[in-house]
Amino acid sequence: MGLLTFTEEVKIPVPWGYVCGKLWGSKENQPIVAIHGWLDNAGTFDHLLPFITDRVSVLCIDLPGHGLSSHYPKVSNESFLPSINQNGIISGSIFILKNSVAPIAYNTDAKFADFQGDTILKFLRYDAIPPNPGPHGSLKELQDICIDAHKGSLTEESAKTLLIRGASRVRDDVYKFNRDLRLMSGFIHPPSFELIQVYATRIKCNYLNIRAEFFTDERLEKYDLILDIIRKSARNFKFVQETGPHHVHMNEPQRIAVTINQFLFSCVNDEDEEYF
Repeated sequence: MGLLTFTEEVKIPVPWGYVCGKLWGSKENQPIVAIHGWLDNAGTFDHLLPFITDRVSVLCIDLPGHGLSSHYPKVSNESFLPSINQNGIISGSIFILKNSVAPIAYNTDAKFADFQGDTILKFLRYDAIPPNPGPHGSLKELQDICIDAHKGSLTEESAKTLLIRGASRVRDDVYKFNRDLRLMSGFIHPPSFELIQVYATRIKCNYLNIRAEFFTDERLEKYDLILDIIRKSARNFKFVQETGPHHVHMNEPQRIAVTINQFLFSCVNDEDEEYF
């Protein structure tokens, strides 16, 4: 048994341009799809995957408007539909999530209406701005912006890694962020908490949830409620509480890799042999 190595850059044509990504491992395997969190990119897995077993292959994608992937067309909010909003690794039989069990949800219609109204106004304001007007600066300046925005979650090395796909050179030592500014408006259509609970009952695969020290008490209560539902429905359920911030998978990848590898090997059985 060995560990994963980077295979190639991937560029998938879509109607509005391309979805870009990175393939790790053998092309002979059906890859697990790795999806980064909001405003990150496929590079978020660069530190982690070299410590993951090569019995799997992993395709990391830049979601539209992130990293090297094309932005959605003007006046399109498709990129802000609720989906996996943290870091996820998914296949037909395996689901691994870090720091998330559900998108943002609101307990009352009034709170949702206020949130959605503000979000739509933000989206329209960002949509009217020319692509990537700034900020511009040196890589070090953009790196400092990333570190400050993530409030201590990113180390200097992790921020540098994200900027490999997250920034482009304009001239000399001047760079700009690649991300679609409209992403800053957030999710326009978050589901109700009731719908999230229904979705949780539909999870039948092998399921690992890794939670870092990231949440307020109110969100933890909802988090645990959803986990209890998934625990009853999933084929093989595991929950791990880790110390460290949201980007602990980048800052201390070997520690997180131990948990993921143990879980992957626990999932090996006759039914899932095709994934390993």
